[in-house]
Amino acid sequence: MQYLRYVDDVWGLWTHGEEKLKSVFEMANNIHPRIKLVLRYSTQFIEFLDITTTLADGYIKTDLFTKETDVHQYLQISSNHPRNVKDAIPYGLGLRLKRICSEPEDYSKRKEELRTRLTKRGYGESLIKVIWSKVDKFGRDSLLNYKESKKSEQIPIVLTYRDALSNIHSIVYERLKTLHKSEEMQRIFTQAPLVAFRRDKNIQHILVYNRHNSVYYKQANLCEPCGKNCALCKHIQKTDNFFSTDGKEFKIKGYINCKTVGLIYSVTCTRCRKVLYVGQTGNTFYQRMLLNFSMIRTKTTR
Repeated sequence: MQYLRYVDDVWGLWTHGEEKLKSVFEMANNIHPRIKLVLRYSTQFIEFLDITTTLADGYIKTDLFTKETDVHQYLQISSNHPRNVKDAIPYGLGLRLKRICSEPEDYSKRKEELRTRLTKRGYGESLIKVIWSKVDKFGRDSLLNYKESKKSEQIPIVLTYRDALSNIHSIVYERLKTLHKSEEMQRIFTQAPLVAFRRDKNIQHILVYNRHNSVYYKQANLCEPCGKNCALCKHIQKTDNFFSTDGKEFKIKGYINCKTVGLIYSVTCTRCRKVLYVGQTGNTFYQRMLLNFSMIRTKTTR
């Protein structure tokens, strides 16, 4: 058996027969009452994430898989976004096809399908052709190799994007010599600053006043169960305050429940009301406490 996992999806090759596969699946589904698996298998082909894998003549072939509900709502070419963002849409989608499609015929077929969808979103044929000519220069093997991301040392200049903006990149490079006349600026900006854009206000921001947002959507300063009857709900205390070991009272700032990420928590004795343990987690409160429950159940320590 050979398998690969992505989050909670598992793809694998099984060579021990259908009956043994079903027995292993049944055994796995009985490991924990709250964890239930779904088994999908085939002797010919199967979909996994956005890939269809097919067994043919003893080899594995891959092709693009899209769900019937996928409406392919790519960014409109007329959208108020920087040009490089729009150019990155056909470029990124083209690279995706190149990686996924193992057969040249499938790659050509999926490209034509994608071309039709992009033209419907306003992308011109000539633009798509120029961008995909860059994609076709890459070999598929090189695209499948893992590449370490390089950390940029450029200092970003963050601006709100508008169509009326001048070419900020050109201005930055033209004025770099002026900036470097100062020894202090030359030390700080060893390279030209990186121009980055933040999103401008959209229709929602214009139509819905921020004060109304804060009134209707503001959550209370409170700690309470998530309400989904998870394993932690019956253990978490609904309160808006807590006490330190020396009896000092503190008010909770913000909203906390079982699914809150990154917090400091305390374990309190329900009999004497004393704090027994204080911990912290970068995961969800739920994940951290499941690990604590497991360590208590198995009598293990870290």
